[in-house]
Formats: sequence, C-alpha cells, structure tokens
Amino acid sequence: MCSGNEEHWEYLLKREAWIARYRRRSEIAAAYRTEAEGSGKGFWCNHLGHLYGPHYMQINKPEHVIGIHNPHLETLNKMCADEALFVGDPRHRNALFSLITEPTIMIDPKYITAYSAPNYLNIDMTTNSKHFVPASRTARRFFIPTVSENRVGDLEYFNAIEAQLKDGGYEALLYHLLYEVDLRDFDVRRVPKTAGLIEQVEYSRKGLDGLVEKICNDGCVPCAHLQWPGFSVSNGAEEREGFDYFIDNHHDRELRDLGALKVKRDLRKYWNCKSGDDTKRRDGINMIYGVKWPPLTELRALFEERHGPQEWLHPEVTEWPRFKSDWE
Repeated sequence: MCSGNEEHWEYLLKREAWIARYRRRSEIAAAYRTEAEGSGKGFWCNHLGHLYGPHYMQINKPEHVIGIHNPHLETLNKMCADEALFVGDPRHRNALFSLITEPTIMIDPKYITAYSAPNYLNIDMTTNSKHFVPASRTARRFFIPTVSENRVGDLEYFNAIEAQLKDGGYEALLYHLLYEVDLRDFDVRRVPKTAGLIEQVEYSRKGLDGLVEKICNDGCVPCAHLQWPGFSVSNGAEEREGFDYFIDNHHDRELRDLGALKVKRDLRKYWNCKSGDDTKRRDGINMIYGVKWPPLTELRALFEERHGPQEWLHPEVTEWPRFKSDWE
C-alpha cells in the first residue's frame, strides 16, 4: 500500500489502529490511486472495513455522499468512496471537506425533518483517475501514499491473503490494531507529506498560482506584445482583446472571480510584476498599458520558493520571446 516506504506504512497502520481503538473521526482521509486496476487498494479498504461490520460501507455513487436521504452516514465509522466523487465539482469538494473535519453531520432521512448528528466518519478514497483530490498547497486533510502496482492481477497472492483472513485472520488483525500497535506518541493529524499529495496539489492548482505556473512552463506571457518581451497588453488594439479581457473571461473561475484589477494588484504584490502607470508605454500614436513580468528565471525562482522544485515543461527557454503568444 505504500510501495515499501516504511514511514508511510507506519503512519497508515497507526491511523487504522487509531480508528479501530477510539472509533471516532480522525479528520484525515486516506486516498489511494493507481493507473492500473487490480492493484489491491479496494481489497485493502474492504477487508479492513469488514472489521467494522455494518459500520463500514463502500460507496460508488456521488449522491450517497453529497445527496439527501443520507441516514446511512450517521452510523458509519468507515466509508470507502470508490470513484464516487468528482474533483472538479465544488459541491463534492465542499461535502468531502465537511465529512472529513466537521464534528457534526446533517442527516436528512426521507419524509423526516433533517437533524444534526455526531460525525464519527473516517473516509478512504480509491480511484484510477490522475486527479481525484482537491488539494491546496496547505492541504492537511489527506494522506496519499504511493500504491504499488507490483501485484496487479496476481490472484494467487490476493486469494492467499483472503483465505488467511477468513481462517482467523480477521480476529488476529483486529486484536493487533486494538492492542499491539503502539500509539503512545502518535498524532493522527501529523500527516507525512507524500509524493502523491504533492502530485494532487499540482493537479489542483488554480487561480493566480495556476496562471503563473502555466506561464513558467510555457515560457511566454498571455496577451504578449509583439516587440516587448515579458509584457502583457491590457488594452488590445481590437475589442475583446488584452489581459483584462483574458482574466475576466478565463475558464478558471477563481481568476474570473478575482477580476483583472485584483489579479494585477496580486501580481504586483506577490510576483514582482509591474502594472498601471509603471508600465504605460507609447506605441506610435497609442498609449499602451499592461503587465510587465519579471525575467522568466526570476519568476520561476519565485514559484519554486513558494511551491518547491519543479520540472518545467520547457526548461530550455530562459527568456521571454519576442512574439505574440496564443493565449487569447
């Protein structure tokens, strides 16, 4: 489950022991991903869930997580969401965060008035999708180990484990979690920062940081001036052009909600850009305003200072080009 990483395995085992021993909400979701099917992640979740009897459920549909008529959630101590959530849907994201961390849960039975109940739920997530966790750079709710694919399709291996579990193994496993795993110095909320989490943070990056990341990767700025390297033109020569229009109509909702003025202010504050009167230039008879970006190497250094080392898509490009980009 952790590809041989002992630190991650120790945390995962102690998390399971913590849940079994205290039977309450840990506020940490475990998320398992492989591209190949049959790696054992569902096998792991379901056989651990067997220890909880009716207080465990595997869920495959979003409505069973975020929908109404959800009395099943009140009695669960563990839940496995198997391809049940869509990371791009804010309703799914908000519901997931609430289930992970909030001390109470809203229960809405059919034909009965909704009511609040204590939340004892611990969530596991399994998927084959590349992006499946809405994680920010300060994410603290998720443990995402790297699941090995070495046993994909190895039925003999998994059948042997299952046979042992059914022949007294479940009882032995439960005893081990309850009495033999040392939790004296364990804090379940001190989650190891894994490569899987970093990957999900990268996939989840939106808003201004996502814009800067794309610029650093592509090595060119949006709405670039033909002759001025690293200069994004705000007032385009024609209607429906320019950096302001680009931001206000961007496909990224976070950028649209910020708006061009706030984006330019934040670029000045956090990314060493210049805008407004500091960038006005004359191009023939026209006065041009825009955003002057710092040198590409400097912008990449600022991004790495904020987000850690990166493998840039075009590392061979180290200076802003003198041609217009195709961002508009």
